[in-house]
Amino acid sequence: MKRILILFLIFVCCLTTVNASENITNDDLNLADSQDHISIENEKNSSNDFLSVGESADNPVNNTDELWLSFFRIPQSSTANIYLADNEYSYNNKIFDSPKNVTFIGQGPNTILKGISTQAGAGVAPSEKNYAIPYTFVNLTFVGGSNDLSRSCKFINCTIIDSLTFSKDFHDHPDKLNIRHTTQDYYALRTYFYEFDNCIFKDYKGNDSYLTLYQYGCASFNNCNFTNITADSIICYANDVSFERIKSYLLKLGWSESEIERISYDGINFNDCIFKDTTYTAVTDSYTAVKRSIVNCSNIKSEYYGVFTTDSLHQYYSLPIPINTTLTIRTADIVYGEPFIISAVFNNPICDDVIVVINKNKYTINVIGGEGLLKVSDELDAGFWNIQADSIYNNFNYTSNFTVKKINTKLSVPTVSSVYNDAKYLTVTLKDYRNNALNNALVSVKIDSNIHNIKTVNGQARILINDLIPKNYKVVVTYNGDANHFESSSNSNIVISKATPKLTAKKATFKTKKKTKKYSIILKDNKNKALSKVKVTLKVKGKTYKATTNTKGKATFKITKLNKKGTFTAKISFKGNAYYKSCGKTIKIKIK
Repeated sequence: MKRILILFLIFVCCLTTVNASENITNDDLNLADSQDHISIENEKNSSNDFLSVGESADNPVNNTDELWLSFFRIPQSSTANIYLADNEYSYNNKIFDSPKNVTFIGQGPNTILKGISTQAGAGVAPSEKNYAIPYTFVNLTFVGGSNDLSRSCKFINCTIIDSLTFSKDFHDHPDKLNIRHTTQDYYALRTYFYEFDNCIFKDYKGNDSYLTLYQYGCASFNNCNFTNITADSIICYANDVSFERIKSYLLKLGWSESEIERISYDGINFNDCIFKDTTYTAVTDSYTAVKRSIVNCSNIKSEYYGVFTTDSLHQYYSLPIPINTTLTIRTADIVYGEPFIISAVFNNPICDDVIVVINKNKYTINVIGGEGLLKVSDELDAGFWNIQADSIYNNFNYTSNFTVKKINTKLSVPTVSSVYNDAKYLTVTLKDYRNNALNNALVSVKIDSNIHNIKTVNGQARILINDLIPKNYKVVVTYNGDANHFESSSNSNIVISKATPKLTAKKATFKTKKKTKKYSIILKDNKNKALSKVKVTLKVKGKTYKATTNTKGKATFKITKLNKKGTFTAKISFKGNAYYKSCGKTIKIKIK
């Protein structure tokens, strides 16, 4: 009877202990932040009465409190199994955060964990050994909640019916990461590993990535099944800083290569996985380059091999590039001044960035689905050009060539009609066949037998033709071309007419007693300049008088046969010459 009484008292004590654990405050747990952490430092649950709960398949835990109690009972850095009976264990915002090598084993098809997260132990001085200790989950189903895994974990024969994030806490709280451990450190700066073996991922629909891996994480999926999933990608590596930038920064801070090496294992690996009824842009996505491996996976529906991008935040990847891939680069012959298009074509639907070098200039062609085009506006001189191309992923070396042809030109020379001494130009216009003016091009202008070599300004060459004597001229203009332009020529005519001079003569009055009467006129050209050394005549009363203009265009007649009173009509005439037309004027001369 005494023995039964003792067992009854022990059972009552255990129930009291469970109730106490449910009322522990954050102050009691010495928590590092505001989350609902359960600290392994709490010794209130140290009774040996519950050692058997969850320690064997014959006596699994059956509810939330028993699961936590069993977990707390395991000493730090120890190895243990916890068996869970079929039930739903709801732990939204609860965190497994102790450095223990614990394996959680589900005992039936409906053992469900809801909202489970893992972290390194808060408030516990870390050690490299502790950070290497993973949690292992076997035969469990994960649903709902915000499941963030921020310490190494392994999943065997598990089912995941919701999204997961990996190492997000490191991303959100980078101040907690420090490789030189102190009692205030919560995490070691290193890559944490998340491994899924024979797991099922199913029944998810969303516009973003299904799974999200942050910096300091490596996720591996082995023999897993992805079913009924709609997402932009199956998993996204959501880190916008490349490892090389981090490494460069840490080296400047004095970190050693061995210290930095521990954060160099970030990556995503799929091995022997099956995708069924899944819709996605690609299997993986990343903000920056990350190690990716997809091997022996079935039913991947992505159309492309290799990496392709849609913007600066996405590098999609679904399939490795086939070994027998070949690359062809094509560029059609063009005419000088035209943009050219580079075509990169693989014999597989590959996504790749192909580097093309032409004239020492590098161009990157984004290839999607095996084909990529790049329009280049750089101007190449006429000639024969070689193309060298390299594929980033397969190191192809491809050589091709194309020709830039000279461009045709055209000369425009109008027929010019002018008068002698008129300030007029013959204007020649030189353009290519796209109507672009050619500047600083040498053209030859032949006017009858005289040749003028002139350079164009804004496509035009001008010759002043005011000194051409009146007649018809034949004009031949030629352009001999240059390295980029074909030659061209054109013919025209210049017609120069005689100019019309201006004769000024006024009426005059003389006295009869004056034997020699002097009368003057002025003769100027069409520009109102004096015509010198030009003969003019004056005819009055049947008598003709002659005179020659001086440098001022003035000619003075000496009239000697007009001695009677009266008014007489006089006509002054210029007969013209090779340059000027004839002209005349009639005036009155009065004798009194």
